[in-house]
Amino acid sequence: MRMALAVLALLPLAVTVNGCDSVSMFAPSGSTITLAAGTQTMALNELTDLRAFVTQSGGAPVHNGTVVYFSSSLGTPIPNQAETNDGVATVQFSAGNTVGQAQVSAVSGAAKLSAALTITITSGGVTVSRIVLIATPGFVPVGGGSVNLAATVEDAAGNPVQGLTVLFTASAGTLSNSSAISDRNGVATVTLTTSTQTTVTASAGGATATTVVTVQ
Repeated sequence: MRMALAVLALLPLAVTVNGCDSVSMFAPSGSTITLAAGTQTMALNELTDLRAFVTQSGGAPVHNGTVVYFSSSLGTPIPNQAETNDGVATVQFSAGNTVGQAQVSAVSGAAKLSAALTITITSGGVTVSRIVLIATPGFVPVGGGSVNLAATVEDAAGNPVQGLTVLFTASAGTLSNSSAISDRNGVATVTLTTSTQTTVTASAGGATATTVVTVQ
């Protein structure tokens, strides 16, 4: 009877221990993370493997199950975290729909990243042939006003180019943004607010276009 009571008394403790949330494990101090990708040049919306090699100060891989978090200035690591197996944490990297240089990083506890990984995201071999820049309206009233600037990016065949970062500059006034991404119609838009005649330039992929907003 006493033995049965003792066993019953221990059951809640066992349930509590087994029911505890697992604690994530991170890389110890002195560890190093080195990043590698299946490719470092990608077209829009492509996927590639992204790996983080995590080693301890002596060069041995960290324990299995060490959690690594991934991040990027462009594109998206999918998922944004993974656990190591034999010192390697692997996720997918999606290029997304923006052309540019993606700076990929990873962190885990006190580990140091040896260097950010650069992945170049291109428009898939599409070459920008020209940009058509239109201001609507093409003038502001005396005293100032705002106009909409639309830059249409086209390839050599006149097809719209999606996902390119278009840079805008203005000789006067204020732009709502210094850059915008071309949509599926190839159009990137910003707003200019000015009170004087202003020259606006849009550039992307080596092509440029200029328009002048006058005062009337």
